[in-house]
Amino acid sequence: MQNNSWFHGVRRGGLFTRFTAWCSLSLYLFVFYTPAAYAIADKWQANQHGGGQTVFALLDTRLREAYVLSEHLRQAPTENHRKQLLRALTLVQDLSSPLQALELTETEQQQWQQASTSLQRYAARLHHAAVDEWSGIAAMLRNTLAPWQSQKAHHAFDNNMPFGPEDRVVRAPASDANALLQAIQPVEPAKPAPAKAVSGKASAGNGQSQNSAPLNVVTAKAGSDTNVTQMASSASTQAPQNTDLLATIDAPLTPAILAKAAELNHDPAKIFNFVYNEVRFVPSYGSIQGADYTLQSLRGNSFDTSSLLIALLRASNIPARYRYGTIWLKPEVVQNWVGGVQTIEAAQNLLSQGGIPNTRMLGTDGEFIKLEHVWVEAYGVFNTLPVNDGSAQWLALDASLKQYQYASGLNLQESVPLDGERIANEIKARATVNDSEGWVQNLDGAYLQTELSQYREQIETFLNQQHPEATVAEVIGGQRLIKRESNQLDRYPSYQRIDTSVAFSALPDSLRHQFKYELLSTSGNVLFSFVQSTPELAGKSLSLSFRPASAADEQTLINVLPPNPQTVEDLPKRLPANLIQLKAEFSVQGQMQLSHGNHGLGKELITRKGYWNPRSGWQLTDNPVIAGEYQAIGLDLQGLAASQLNTLKTELEQTKAKLEAQDLNGLSKHQLTGAILQTGVQGYLALTRVQSELSAQVSNMVYYRQPSYGTFSTSMSVDYWFGNPRYVNFDGVLMDIDRVASNTESKINCYDAWKDFNQANGAMLSAFEHLVPEQLFSTPQQKAEGVSAVKAIAIANAQGQRIYTIDQNNLETALSQITLDIDTENDIRAAVESGKQVTTHQNPITYHGWTGAGYIITDTESGAGAYKISGGADGGVLAYTGLAAGLSSIVLGVAALFTVMTPLEGMLVFAALSLLFVAGVLFLSAAIALDKGDRDLANNLCETAKNLVWAALGLIVSAMSVKFGALKQVIFGVGASSIAAVADAFLDSCLPPKT
Repeated sequence: MQNNSWFHGVRRGGLFTRFTAWCSLSLYLFVFYTPAAYAIADKWQANQHGGGQTVFALLDTRLREAYVLSEHLRQAPTENHRKQLLRALTLVQDLSSPLQALELTETEQQQWQQASTSLQRYAARLHHAAVDEWSGIAAMLRNTLAPWQSQKAHHAFDNNMPFGPEDRVVRAPASDANALLQAIQPVEPAKPAPAKAVSGKASAGNGQSQNSAPLNVVTAKAGSDTNVTQMASSASTQAPQNTDLLATIDAPLTPAILAKAAELNHDPAKIFNFVYNEVRFVPSYGSIQGADYTLQSLRGNSFDTSSLLIALLRASNIPARYRYGTIWLKPEVVQNWVGGVQTIEAAQNLLSQGGIPNTRMLGTDGEFIKLEHVWVEAYGVFNTLPVNDGSAQWLALDASLKQYQYASGLNLQESVPLDGERIANEIKARATVNDSEGWVQNLDGAYLQTELSQYREQIETFLNQQHPEATVAEVIGGQRLIKRESNQLDRYPSYQRIDTSVAFSALPDSLRHQFKYELLSTSGNVLFSFVQSTPELAGKSLSLSFRPASAADEQTLINVLPPNPQTVEDLPKRLPANLIQLKAEFSVQGQMQLSHGNHGLGKELITRKGYWNPRSGWQLTDNPVIAGEYQAIGLDLQGLAASQLNTLKTELEQTKAKLEAQDLNGLSKHQLTGAILQTGVQGYLALTRVQSELSAQVSNMVYYRQPSYGTFSTSMSVDYWFGNPRYVNFDGVLMDIDRVASNTESKINCYDAWKDFNQANGAMLSAFEHLVPEQLFSTPQQKAEGVSAVKAIAIANAQGQRIYTIDQNNLETALSQITLDIDTENDIRAAVESGKQVTTHQNPITYHGWTGAGYIITDTESGAGAYKISGGADGGVLAYTGLAAGLSSIVLGVAALFTVMTPLEGMLVFAALSLLFVAGVLFLSAAIALDKGDRDLANNLCETAKNLVWAALGLIVSAMSVKFGALKQVIFGVGASSIAAVADAFLDSCLPPKT
């Protein structure tokens, strides 16, 4: 251990550690340095009073006395020893003239020189011995205190970038049958068993209506366009199986599917036209959401689109199956298909980020893109074929491969110029910039906000004066499907070539995404494990909650609550930890799937969750959770459907009616606490997708949401006493978005534009982590205040703190100058050492009851980022002190501990929560309206203009040159918060005034 580690620990440690360290250091100084001063002071007094001892003799005597005294102090310090030390210090302080003023003989001066040298050497030996001793003691102290938990565990940096594009690395597409079979039959995830807890452990899942059917391989030789015909004719000789009419996980025959098939008169041509014309293509790989949710959202990849087509055909008693193979397409077809990009490289990037195996090929007729793809085969006598011989046959149908028309929109940068270079130069001139140490100070956020406000006003004025009747598509550009109007079915898909393919009635498990949620002890033991395919979970609300483990525990909880509380202030803001035992419950749609107990109130556990995908397997994140918290889990597979938000809105309205009637009978924690938290997390996912798509449109980018997830939960803190929980505090709510994945690309394949968009979009995602909770919990009388990573940095900047951009060049310098908590600094070090870049502030901030730091970890290659706050959460926190009276998380937190609200029926305080449900209903209404407005290209110029402000961040930063160094990075954090302030009207204007 290095000698300076003790002093480093003193500066970095908590209050208790600092107090112990400084006491120890003071004792060390008293023991080893004061005796020498005491001896010299005594000689001074002796000379002053005519004493006859020589300096050497006096120093030698006092030095020995000092050593003995130090030994006494180390072994058993007495009050007398303390008095001697105090006297020595007093004497030292009273010295008024230098030692050389003593009248010494030449011999005494020589003796003094020798004594001085000897004293210095002796003191040096004592110093090093003491440093070694106290370093060892400090290490023992740290090791002793380490198991004694003092706060909620920090979610350490794990090298994941939650906000950003997926990897662009994919395997090459298979060229023959053996390679294709090997590619789609990898080592599969364990097939989930029915939900059942055994000995504290469990896994969950629903059985499918039909297991994966055997793969029937049909191979076509590589060649010219005629191979498509060869493929179809060879496939037509196979008779359909019974499985070609059954419901599957991916193609279930739900009431919505049956109703839509009937609405289309069970006509295969009408069914095909509906799926082709209405479902927007998303370039991703594997079965993600299935037929039913694809019908709800009207967006999906080739797997989901094929599943919807198959389900509708089977609902019409038409045998149908999947065909999966390797096809060749012309580059211009793919470029149009994936988003209207202008280069073949951009098209491949979008395919690769989506996980679709692809490569470029050079054939005799030019260049092609070769990729793996899935389409549909239907069996029957089709009178709608151009040529029909009256015999039943397999017909190839591809409803996902389609073409679009793209409107470029208005050139706002030309019509309403935004001089990003001027803004950047002005910001730099107003700020203090130290490129060598990597920090900026006093970045003028008010100036940036003013510029953005003026820019928004200029856009609105321009649109209102020059284009008053323009649609959203005409303003920002848009995509319009070239619809299929024919009542006849095409005989063959428009592929250039098919290398090989396989047919199956049900998709194999290896091509289906799955979601896992596990609860673990802090030692890593799995307490329960839930695994289910994403098509089965699409559109459903998931939650982790806790309830009293027994009736006695529930009664104990009721007993500590005051009788008939009238306001939130009547409720306790803290409860004794371990007061009751709790049972953990994992629920889907409010129905418990798994449970595990017993856990004392306040006990810390670990959640592990994430997706399995066919390209890269499991991608999981770990987060701490406190027994007693309610955690709403939101899944966004490829964009939330308006119908899902409408369902949640209806549930909110029903609960609101019960609250207003003060009828809590039968009201569950999922309907009360869960509904509000689900509104937050699902609203966040819905709003940010639309916002990202709008920003991409005005930035000449393409954006698609990929499977994402996050949580919105009640937040508890625990007071510990030597590692044992003492009290549980209801702190507020926490938005923790673990992953917002996407595939993004510049339409002209500009690397810098792509990276800047990803980084600006990440800043927007972070800002919404405080904006959404603020919208939900604010009232006309009191605005709730939340904190996210970008907001924390903006607050620190407003306080005049240095904002650091840290990389491997200035890591040690920056860490020596910032004073954040040790866990945050460890995260920063780990991130930078792994090649990432970190933006953070110099000192902790305190904001509306929350104290901590915000820090942004950025992948400089892609612009992807982790936007963290103290504790390691990828999200935003809303502290209790920022919540309005009557809407406090205390009520939500207390209510979350009860399975049903019947024991609390006398608590009139719940009636006040009806206001919170009003906010939730309005918030979901805004999200639904925005989603419909985006899809239907409604005339909403005012909102469009406000949304354009978000894109301004990317335009400003793109206009900066590399010479601005740290400034360019910091503006993403501070600038996003400024834009959030300007575009807060984006949410407010969607919501009627709250009453």
